[in-house]
Amino acid sequence: MFFLHKALGALVLPPIGPLILIVLGAIAASRLPRFGRVLFLSGVILTVVLALPCVADLLQWPAEAEFPPLKDAAALGDATAIVVLGGGTVRGATEYAGETLTSVTLRRVRYAADLERRTGLPLLVSGGKLEGGEFSEAKLMGDALKKEFGVPVRWEETDSVDTEENAARCASILRPLGIRRIVLVTDVGHMHRARGEFEGHGLSVVPAPVDFRAHHAWLWPDFIPQASAYERSSFILHEWLGQFWIRLVKAAKRQ
Repeated sequence: MFFLHKALGALVLPPIGPLILIVLGAIAASRLPRFGRVLFLSGVILTVVLALPCVADLLQWPAEAEFPPLKDAAALGDATAIVVLGGGTVRGATEYAGETLTSVTLRRVRYAADLERRTGLPLLVSGGKLEGGEFSEAKLMGDALKKEFGVPVRWEETDSVDTEENAARCASILRPLGIRRIVLVTDVGHMHRARGEFEGHGLSVVPAPVDFRAHHAWLWPDFIPQASAYERSSFILHEWLGQFWIRLVKAAKRQ
């Protein structure tokens, strides 16, 4: 199921999804000109539109409305641990002896360090070894937190490969210790799916999202296609597909 989900996402989501439309449109144009043009133009338009920062903001807007920034430590209530989810690593980073954290993971780690300093709650970092990687996300996150941010890490969960496994393996660490309520750190666009997975494994969640971008006044550069906006749009669409996939799997299990 994991690989089926990944394959489906790769075929449907940018950049491959729009590219498939463009290629199919070019192939179909000789025999079905009108249909071919529709496919081709659809792929081109999707590519351009999804690369607009204003469109990426609009796609992320619902997530930011659902999960506003964590204002202060008082909002944590009776939470007794902070869980930080990995967001990828960079291989071939020779300046870091071959492997380091992506900017996605680093912003989560940075915010988790700030929360730890303000609350004193113990940290759990979660993320396994990615394809071709030498170290797990959790190890790299733990090293960064301890060496670069100067905060301790209580637990490192080093085996999970996706959000569902993050939740299951973190719950197996925390629940035997009597920890039932956690502060969950991940990107705001990922929070809906992540919270659902953790609650499904018996943990109550206080969302502590990062990467807010949608609620700002647009300027003229926001209407010019940018690679970074295309990446953000793809990320949000990936999360929507993930939520749909979860509903589909649950519906199949009920049959």
